[in-house]
Amino acid sequence: MALYFVASFCTIAVLLCIKRFYEMSALVFINECFLLGLTLLALGAALFVHQTGFFRPFFQGFQQLYRWIVPKPKMLIREEEKWANDVWLKDWKNRTTDRIKTVLLGTGTGCLFISLTYLFFYY
Repeated sequence: MALYFVASFCTIAVLLCIKRFYEMSALVFINECFLLGLTLLALGAALFVHQTGFFRPFFQGFQQLYRWIVPKPKMLIREEEKWANDVWLKDWKNRTTDRIKTVLLGTGTGCLFISLTYLFFYY
């Protein structure tokens, strides 16, 4: 949770510095921040949905269809099974995905916050 707030506050600070040094118009800055925030939040939400396993049956179906069309050598299949059963690798992937998701959501929230704040002062 601390990483989320740190990402949000750092994003706000960076965006304020960008606004001050590049001297762009307020409306362009508001629109770009809002678009960037929505994009980052959509990427974070996509990672969240991927982690829940909602699309896992679709991905498995496409993998089976691909294996039916393009067969794999048995040595490659054994190597993939070994990697799939590696506990340390799974744990590392989960931790990394959690951190990336938190940073994306925090940065997106910071962008939206600064965009809405500037929009409030603009009008």
